[in-house]
Amino acid sequence: MRFLRKLFKYALRIILVLFSLVILVMILLYVPAIQNFVKGKAEQYVDENLDMKLSVGRILLKFPLDLAVENIYLGQTEKDTMLYADVIQVNVALTKLLKKEIEIRRLIVENAAIHFEDSLSALKMKVALKELSLRVDRLNLSQQEAEIPFIALKGGNIRMNLGSGPSAVDTTGGGEPVRWHFKVGEVTIDSVDYQLQGLPMGKFHAGMGEALLKGVDVGLENQTVDLEKITLVRGFCDLLMSESTGEQRETEVTAEESTPWQIRVGTVELVDNRFLMKPMRVPVDAEQFPETIRVSALSLKMDSVFNRGTEMAAMIQNLRFKEGNGLDLRDLSCRVSLESEQTNVSNLVLKTGNSQLKMNLRAESGISDFGMETPIQLSIDGNIAGQDVLLFLPDSNDQITNWLSDKIFSLSGLVKGKVDQLNITRFEIGATDGFSLKSEGSVSCVTDMEKMAGELNLAFVVDRGAYFAPLLSENEEVGFVLPDHLSLTTDVTIANRTAKVDMKLKPGGGILHAVADFAWQEETYRAEVHWKDFALNKFMPNDSLGTITAHLLASGRGLDWKEMIAKVDVGLDSLFYNGYDYKNIVLDAALKDRELTGELVSDNPELDLGMKFRLGLDDNAYKIHVNGDIQQVDLKGLHFMPENMSFSLGLNVDAELKADRTSSLQADFSNIVLRDLATRKLGDLDITFSGLPDKTLLDVKAGDLTVTFEGDGGSTTLIDRFSAVGGLLVEQIEKHDFNMERLNELLPDFRLTLGAGRENLLNGYLKNNGIRFERVALDVGTDVSRDFRLNSKIYGLNIEGVLLDSLFVYAKQKNVALCYGAEIFGAKDQLEGLSRLTAEGNVEYDQINVRIREHANEEGEIFNVGANIALQDSAFSVSISPDPLILGYVSWQINRGNFIRLKQGEIPAANLQLLNGDKRIRLISEENAHHEPESLIVDIKAIDLGGFSKALSFLPDISGLLGVDMQMYSKNDVIDLNGAVKVDDFYYGKEHVGDLGIGMTYRLSRQTEHDVDFSLSVDKVKALLVKGKLMTGIEDKNMALDIDIPKFPLRVAGAFTPPGIMNLGGDMIGAFQVKGQMDQPLINGDLRFKDGTIEALMIGTTFKIDSSAIKIHNNLLDFNHFGLIAPNKQRLELLGTVDFASFSAIKMDASIQAKNFQAMKVKENTETMVFGKLFVDLSATLKGMLDNLKVRGNINLLDNSEVYYTLKSSPLELTDRSADVVRFVSFSDTTQLAADDELQQISPVNLDLLMSVNIAPLVGLNVLLSSNGQNRVAINGGGNLTYTLNPVGETRLVGRYVLTSGVVSYGLPVIGQKDFKIQDGSFVEWTGDLANPTLNITAAETVSASVTDDSQKSRLVTFKAMIKISNTLEKLDITFDLAAEGDITVQNQLAAMTAEERSKEAMNMMIYGTYSGPGTVAKSNASDNALNNFVENELNQWSRKHLKNMDLTFGINTYNQVSEAGESKKTDYSYQFSKRLFNNKVRVKVGGRISTDNDPAAGGVEENLVDDIAIEYVFGKNPNFFLKIFRHTGYESVLEGEVTQTGIGVVLRKNFQKFMDIFRRKKKVQVEPQKEPIENEKSGK
Repeated sequence: MRFLRKLFKYALRIILVLFSLVILVMILLYVPAIQNFVKGKAEQYVDENLDMKLSVGRILLKFPLDLAVENIYLGQTEKDTMLYADVIQVNVALTKLLKKEIEIRRLIVENAAIHFEDSLSALKMKVALKELSLRVDRLNLSQQEAEIPFIALKGGNIRMNLGSGPSAVDTTGGGEPVRWHFKVGEVTIDSVDYQLQGLPMGKFHAGMGEALLKGVDVGLENQTVDLEKITLVRGFCDLLMSESTGEQRETEVTAEESTPWQIRVGTVELVDNRFLMKPMRVPVDAEQFPETIRVSALSLKMDSVFNRGTEMAAMIQNLRFKEGNGLDLRDLSCRVSLESEQTNVSNLVLKTGNSQLKMNLRAESGISDFGMETPIQLSIDGNIAGQDVLLFLPDSNDQITNWLSDKIFSLSGLVKGKVDQLNITRFEIGATDGFSLKSEGSVSCVTDMEKMAGELNLAFVVDRGAYFAPLLSENEEVGFVLPDHLSLTTDVTIANRTAKVDMKLKPGGGILHAVADFAWQEETYRAEVHWKDFALNKFMPNDSLGTITAHLLASGRGLDWKEMIAKVDVGLDSLFYNGYDYKNIVLDAALKDRELTGELVSDNPELDLGMKFRLGLDDNAYKIHVNGDIQQVDLKGLHFMPENMSFSLGLNVDAELKADRTSSLQADFSNIVLRDLATRKLGDLDITFSGLPDKTLLDVKAGDLTVTFEGDGGSTTLIDRFSAVGGLLVEQIEKHDFNMERLNELLPDFRLTLGAGRENLLNGYLKNNGIRFERVALDVGTDVSRDFRLNSKIYGLNIEGVLLDSLFVYAKQKNVALCYGAEIFGAKDQLEGLSRLTAEGNVEYDQINVRIREHANEEGEIFNVGANIALQDSAFSVSISPDPLILGYVSWQINRGNFIRLKQGEIPAANLQLLNGDKRIRLISEENAHHEPESLIVDIKAIDLGGFSKALSFLPDISGLLGVDMQMYSKNDVIDLNGAVKVDDFYYGKEHVGDLGIGMTYRLSRQTEHDVDFSLSVDKVKALLVKGKLMTGIEDKNMALDIDIPKFPLRVAGAFTPPGIMNLGGDMIGAFQVKGQMDQPLINGDLRFKDGTIEALMIGTTFKIDSSAIKIHNNLLDFNHFGLIAPNKQRLELLGTVDFASFSAIKMDASIQAKNFQAMKVKENTETMVFGKLFVDLSATLKGMLDNLKVRGNINLLDNSEVYYTLKSSPLELTDRSADVVRFVSFSDTTQLAADDELQQISPVNLDLLMSVNIAPLVGLNVLLSSNGQNRVAINGGGNLTYTLNPVGETRLVGRYVLTSGVVSYGLPVIGQKDFKIQDGSFVEWTGDLANPTLNITAAETVSASVTDDSQKSRLVTFKAMIKISNTLEKLDITFDLAAEGDITVQNQLAAMTAEERSKEAMNMMIYGTYSGPGTVAKSNASDNALNNFVENELNQWSRKHLKNMDLTFGINTYNQVSEAGESKKTDYSYQFSKRLFNNKVRVKVGGRISTDNDPAAGGVEENLVDDIAIEYVFGKNPNFFLKIFRHTGYESVLEGEVTQTGIGVVLRKNFQKFMDIFRRKKKVQVEPQKEPIENEKSGK
């Protein structure tokens, strides 16, 4: 017991000692010296055992547990720091420790840094904290509970690099479940930055400016997180993606199923955050959506956020941000609910600055269970702005951008069903007054091609085609358009592994119907397309397209070219293009065994061709063969050109392209025939091409045209080298550094030769453009030294009538320079003054040297000029060589060192003086201190324009003395020009214009402002004044001009008209104001004529010009009854307007009216070809654009018209032309050959003309076939003709001109003068071709002859010798006939003869005056008749010369008469007088005869003196309805003898096509009066 007490006593002492030691140690720890000792021991231990360095600046421990460590460092080296901190301070409550709880009253870490690096995984981590503070009120280790009032982090920076080593694998086993429960009152974070590198996707960088987490409750046991509020301000996240450069490391991770965390947040708010995702390689200035997504100003407000695994719910109150592409999302709100059995996004509203969308989405499953069988429903409604659409089209062009910029589209849709079986209940998109697209249908099994099925119906309607016009047209040029009310319906059906499409397109005219199907398993397809009167012109209104009717059938199997079998049949039934209807065009094609074969056939008169083709493909080459026969391609008939142009040819083409890049072509065009104004057989065209790896050969032959090319290198190589030469040449020209050696380094070795004569395609083509030649030779390439050379020779070159005998051009390389030359020889009778013109020089670097010389002719050397042109940046200068210098046959003296320099933005600088006697040309400039031109003086005196016109014969024939006195100044970027130009005694052709004077004051300011003051004087009288300002800036292009015309002589304008057309007299007076934009100015003013006259020289009639004003108001010209006044004082008035609001589309809407207008009043003279009088009524309208004018009207030739036309050189005059029976032509004479091969150049006229020409029946037309009027044609008649001229230049004349009376008087050798009277009913009819009418004219002459029968008894018989003209003018048929209507016996004899026999009798009667029918004896009085003809002609010529306005003819006839007293000669003298009175209303005819041996028993001379008299009075204007009073004496028959008839009657004559028409009564047709009786505006015909 005692032992126990001692043991207990000592034990208690030991415990007290130990406790005291502990207490002592604890007390000692508060002693600074002990603290330093402990710090030293700790540093020594770490250094010796851990191979690391530990350094602590100071340790301060305060009672009870308030520890502060300053300047702590843990690491291996100074650069390898594991831990560093300025201050770590911890204050722990001691009393709570006794309760097994920890209370950290204060934990502060300042300026701490942690660096961790794993050498195995290459993981690196650096953490830097500026300040961390927190407080723990309660930390119960046994209950695993913690209550933290606040945590504050300020200034954090975290850098991590995952490295590329193997990842560490957690091998620790599972422990006891963690039941910790944390409650945090508030977490504040300020300025924290986090970077993560080493990710496969790239680099991750995130951070936040300010963050607040409030009311945090984390339960690790139940895996729950609850937060009252999360706020993030100025946060950012950057994801810079890198391209994968190797195989990614794969880590096998076995995921164990665990209970998902549950997170609840009361409020989430993000303010002014940003997000960036882009590839690392893309710089900022090259960022483009969607490759780069840059979101800024991101703000978000959410309430009631819940998340557990795949379940989520939230209420998004507002989401807004701005994307780098321009998208401005101003508001997005919705309610999101992702549950285990349902997914729902409801009331989603999205708003941008221009768009607004509403959407609802519902799925009957959770996200994890979402599958093909999940029922879903999606609805969407709203408006989408085109500006927002453009944000997702970064590569759109300006055309799409401009179109979408102001568009708003409506969107509406509803989709129901399952993912694998969707029903599109409604899908609509459209725009107001634009278009609408509606769709509905269903689709199932979209992921299974074997089971896929569905139907889709689409309906697209264009309400207004102009809505799409800016999208479809470029540069305001209307190309393809969509017509108004266009409808497109499409039905798509998918079933049984087959897709079928049924489409109908209706543009408002016709229909396009297409049906197609495709079976993807069998790879079979079929398509059928039908066009029925489909209006292509609705889509392309400016392309001359019309309607199309056609069909297309296509079918096939397989998609691999090697195994594909297909067939296509295309039939074109009708296609209207450019006014032509293409019909019966068939294309058949088939593909089988890797060979495509087909045939194209066209059965149109103007497009007649047949072609077969074959395209084959094997493993080594492509092979093409085309064979065809083009029978006819009529370009005029197809309306491609107004001139006659057609061709035909046969073709055979074989081409091959091999795998080794070699190729060959053989194209043969045979029997090429070109038809224009003549038929040109151009022969054959053969083209042979061979492309080898190291050589390219080309050979072309066409008629007498041959082209050969040979180049070293393959075709691709040659093309590349020639392209490089072209690029370098352009660069040298831009830099003014021409270097032939550098060009030659790139130029391949080649040679091109060309030789051609007259009969070839090239010459034929050029002729249609007014150019032709006799012979051409060209040789261009590189020579043996690889230097470039060119030689060309052209003989007989004719350019628009300017003929050159020969033209030689050469060029040759000489080091860096290119030497060139040209020699021109003028043709005889053309350019004789330029008999030999040469030009030679060289081009080197920025220098161009040239000398132009016309070698001496009979009058001397025309000109000889040498010049040097130096090219500089934005400037060039020209200097003229002083010796020799000849201009216009005159030798000039010029100063040495002369120059003219032109530079953009400066006035010209010059020092040029040319002198020749009193003639001079001076251009002198002065410079300022900066060596810039400050002034320029232009002084020209006494230059004879006639000398230059004579020297340069291609210039107009002008003459006069030119003088110029101009001064130009430049100061402070202002250029002033003032002075005068005069031409004394100016002549244009043979017309004297007068003394012309031009005064000018001009100022250019700021390079864009132009002040102009211009005046024109004629004979020292002001004629034209212009004053104002023009702006030529990029934005400012306004103009304001005042134009005054005080007195402009019309004769000045008349002098420039073609000679022989008109003479103008009087003056023009007016004033105009021009204001507005230069491209569309606004014009106002008026114009009038004083004493104005127009003399039409061809008809010799002078018309007065109306003196009333022509008004122009806002670009609208109003004629206001302006017109011409005829000699009979009647007016031709022009009414209407010309609208030139747009100068590119000037519109005219006018009419011309005239009544009884005397279009001609000319007395007989020797100057004009036409004389007489012509009266017309005219009514016409002119409408449309000036370049496509439509003219409709009527022109009536009135009864009181009498026109005489004189053939100055009649082709019908009989003259001795034996000298030209044989004509020898030298084929070396190019002028003669050109005349023989002259082609008429026909220019297209954009004029649609339709005129009705009505000729009154009493209009008289007289054609004098000889100058003395002895041979003449005088006709009366009328008719209705229609003349048309279409825009392609085709003219047509339709109608009939019926002759009521007339006479053809013609003097024939031997026969004498004959008068053939045109029989009533003759006509000339046109059916289209103006130059080829149909003629049906019968003219007769009365001839009296004595007929003696077998009994030797004779009697006087009156014959009608007739000439009949029939058939068309091109195939004219002329026959003669004879009739004796007054003698039955002779008439029966003539009737029994053949037409050929009667023709011979008619010739005998006209030549010999005899009749030799059966039972008669022919006796000739040719000698007497010859004398009678002479006397008769003289008398008739005297009467026509001295008896005007009346017709008096004489006849003398001598014949044999046999009676009981015997045979005797008898001569009859006859006369006929006719006269029209009272404006052709009354016609008087008087005739008679006197015989030399009148039988006194017959009544004597006085009885037969007037034996034929008739008086006719015409009712109205119809000459076929008249009253006739007559007395006629004539031989009736053998029994009756001579009979006298006297009477009165009413005559009505009508023409009928058929006999039965006499008994048919025509129905009256009611014609509604129209302003334009000819034109049907609606039909356009």
